[in-house]
Parts: sequence; C-alpha cells; structure tokens
Amino acid sequence: LDRWLERGEAVKTLHSELQLTFDTRRPSNPFVFGSTPSTGWLAAVFGGPTSVLSDDGTTYFHWGLDVQRFFDLYQGNRVLVLRAHVASVTGNLRDVPIVDLPPLGGPNFLRGFIRYRFRDRAQAMASAEYRYPFFHYGLGYFFVDAGRVFRTLEDFTLNDMHVGFGGGIQLHTPAAAVFRIQLAATVREGMMFSLIFAPDLSARPQEDP
Repeated sequence: LDRWLERGEAVKTLHSELQLTFDTRRPSNPFVFGSTPSTGWLAAVFGGPTSVLSDDGTTYFHWGLDVQRFFDLYQGNRVLVLRAHVASVTGNLRDVPIVDLPPLGGPNFLRGFIRYRFRDRAQAMASAEYRYPFFHYGLGYFFVDAGRVFRTLEDFTLNDMHVGFGGGIQLHTPAAAVFRIQLAATVREGMMFSLIFAPDLSARPQEDP
C-alpha cells in the first residue's frame, strides 16, 4: 500500500479468475421447496493471477476455497448449515493493492462487522447456521461466525478470533430465495441491520451483496 500512497497514483489491475463449483444441495422432503435445500454439499474453489498495469511487471496470484455442508435435522425443514472459508494472495504485502487483500466483514462473511472490516494477505472463517420454517414462504435462522485475517496461512491460529452472531428471516418462492432481513452483533462493535437481496451465501467476499 505504501508504494501507491507514495506515488499518489491510481492503481490499475488486470484480474483473471477461474471458479469451479460442486453443488449437491437438494430438499430431502418432496413437500419442501427446492429453494430451501436441506441436505448436500456446496463447494467452490477459485483463483487466478492479477497484474498491476500501473506498475512495471508486478503480478500476484489469489486463490480461495469455500465449503458448505447442509444437514437435515428434522423432516427436511430444520437444517444446520456448516461452512468453512479460506482465501489468500501471494506476493509481498507491499506489492498488493489494499483492495485486493482478502477481506472479512459484511452480511455473509463474519456477520456483525462492517463490510471489509479486516484485510490481510490471508483469511479464514467458519460459521454455523440453524434454519427453521415459520410459514410456507419464509424461514428464520440463527447463526454464529468466527474468523480472522493473517499475514500468511502459516500463521493460522484459533486465538483472538473475531466472533459475530445473530439471526433473521428469509422469504422465498418455490424456485428461489428472494431476500433476507438480518440482525447481527458482536461483543465489541454493536449491532448491524442488513437487507440482503441475494440470500445464497456467495463464495467470495467481493461478491457479497
């Protein structure tokens, strides 16, 4: 970051990425909407190079992995969703613009913290979410998220994890989730209200609604 601040110039980058997704999510009860899966896996791996066009030959590589597992707890409509997410970027910290450092914080990634609250060369996060129906076109949910950023993934530790928790409601049609109304909180930074029009959990924080 210091390099770009010292020069006082805009950073132009060329970003390439490939994402592979494995999705076996489905309702386990034929009377439950397809928009509310209750069993299966969702896994995505992504990565690619980024070249800094406003520099002379600086290139770094980013990658990430997102895994979600859906457990049917009762009749296809009481569901536990466990999730793990890691991401990292190669290269010297001085060579990577701050906007390309893996972030945490937002309506889907470390909920309860403002969007992109934390950034570094690597991040890791895990979450648990319990979903239950309260009428035919809506469900409620409670969640807890924990994660933090690191200089490298080799520095990973469970110490000093940031924790967010809360709940909300999701409205859906038979074919798709429509939106979520969510209230999230942290111990140190208060509460955050979110209206989310893309309720499915995205694989990358940069895709967070």
